[in-house]
Amino acid sequence: WGGAVIDDNDSWLQWNIFRVRDCYADYTKSLAEVIDRTAPQVKLGSFVVKNLDPQAGLYAYHHMAPCGAVSCYDYPRATGTDANAFFMRQSGIMGNRQKESWMLNWIGGDPSLAMGTDTASPGEVRCQFWNMLAAGNRVISFFRYGEPGTKECIEGTPALEELGRAGAIARKVGPLFVAARPAAAKVAVLCSFTDYCGSLLHSIGGWWGVRAALRDAFFAALVENLSPEIRAEEELITGQAGNYRVIIVPNIRFIRKSALAELEKQAAQGRLVLINANSPISIRGAVRCSTSKEMAQLAKKAIGPLPLDPRSPEVTVQQFVAPGLAMFVLVNLANGADRIKTRYAKAKPASLAAAVSSRTAAYYDLLAGKALPFAGEDLPISVPAAGGSIIVAYDEPVGAVQIGLKESVVRGGGQQLSLRVKTKADKVSESTHLLEVVVSNMAGESTEYSQMVVAESGTATISIPIASNDPLGPWKVAVREMASSVSGV
Repeated sequence: WGGAVIDDNDSWLQWNIFRVRDCYADYTKSLAEVIDRTAPQVKLGSFVVKNLDPQAGLYAYHHMAPCGAVSCYDYPRATGTDANAFFMRQSGIMGNRQKESWMLNWIGGDPSLAMGTDTASPGEVRCQFWNMLAAGNRVISFFRYGEPGTKECIEGTPALEELGRAGAIARKVGPLFVAARPAAAKVAVLCSFTDYCGSLLHSIGGWWGVRAALRDAFFAALVENLSPEIRAEEELITGQAGNYRVIIVPNIRFIRKSALAELEKQAAQGRLVLINANSPISIRGAVRCSTSKEMAQLAKKAIGPLPLDPRSPEVTVQQFVAPGLAMFVLVNLANGADRIKTRYAKAKPASLAAAVSSRTAAYYDLLAGKALPFAGEDLPISVPAAGGSIIVAYDEPVGAVQIGLKESVVRGGGQQLSLRVKTKADKVSESTHLLEVVVSNMAGESTEYSQMVVAESGTATISIPIASNDPLGPWKVAVREMASSVSGV
């Protein structure tokens, strides 16, 4: 290619689109059609470690399109950061944002790779879990190398115990993450498929440099807690960039004409378009920046105060929303050049004096089950070493939990619970709440009817089928609003 701006009908560009859209993706489509006929409950995902590798026929916008779910796996020790979970998910959901995502991460060492052969540490498991959760994945999973009895195996180790603790957290908060969705992003980072195609003309491995530029711009925005989304060139061309306040263009060398026209249109409409100063592409109305960090800082200034700003380079925050609920997932990143378990051993808890944009909301630590009072203008938050915290904000503080039920039921019959969360003003809450429902038998033992429930607009109804062999006698139902620990019996 002789210039930076490429015609949309260019033969090399179209050939690469054919490879990923009509070859790899069409093969995946055939598999998906067979699965839909034989096992419609199964969701097919293209399980790859590289969402962006046109050399291998991989480009998530196209090859994930026929799939029922977005899936990927990663080697955090190889990429040098557990926060790569954010990049992997965002690059995977280009054009597939309505789909659930599943991520698999590697823990522990591998004798065949130069990344350490030690057993995974509890901190490594914990940090990876929280990054995958905060990234918005619906399914979180792990794999490891090593046969039982080898030092790479995690059986019988503290790492396995940490997996159990992570699973307990997932079971507890999982229903709330199903009900909530990531908050609408205000910053987009452009992924140029055209640039990937151009890189293959210069070097067979050139696409890796394109990916590195994208990651650099993405992580700079992530560190500033801007919750950036990666947008494919194709999404930009089809008019899906209008909801962002800022569009970041990394150090790319090639772009197609239609994408360039859309960027200039967005800039003319008042959106902030930032481009790396080293890029040969000229965009009318865009601001050139010398580094990705400078682009991220300008983006943050343009957006204004964040809903919750941890004010710490060691902690990231991602916002999720549901009716009447703002939920913030904070992750203590355990940063460091050391990719092996010593990094986690050195990790320390973070004590934050966070800034919030709303001082009228009621803030709670969801896992601790307690209210968070202000300290002056700041909101004190604690985040465990190499771990995370979940902060929820309601419009009004929680005052009470009420339970409506039948006083008596017979074996083989059913019990129906009507649950209501009330505010301190004695009104039914309009927020979304996570409730722990514990149903105990006459011996005081929690039964299989106990469960976690999401109460939308402060209310929930649960039907409990009573078995014909359940023990007779007085049973008890206790309901706890998880964030506040306010209970009803």
